[in-house]
Amino acid sequence: MVRRPDTSEAEEPTTPCPYCEFLLPECELLCPGCKNNLPYCIATGRHMVQGDWTVCPHCDFPALFSEFRSLLQNESTCPMCSEKVNIVSLMKIVDCTPHLNLEVE
Repeated sequence: MVRRPDTSEAEEPTTPCPYCEFLLPECELLCPGCKNNLPYCIATGRHMVQGDWTVCPHCDFPALFSEFRSLLQNESTCPMCSEKVNIVSLMKIVDCTPHLNLEVE
């Protein structure tokens, strides 16, 4: 009898760490490359990436710009603070460095 591995579950996509660009699964919140705790998206729960960054205009929590826009097309409130968010008030953040908290040991 030959056993074959179960290939029905696809591997989780990888995205770069916003601190060091190390590729890790998009749902990981601790980077094995730089050991930083990663900020997570309030719309998806995935870790944030540099090129797709925004924040809620009310609570200032980060979200993936593309995912938050998609969420706001079906719902009109922030999943974190429950405040009404107008989709046109979302601004894509080009430089997310001020939003990254560097952890010092």
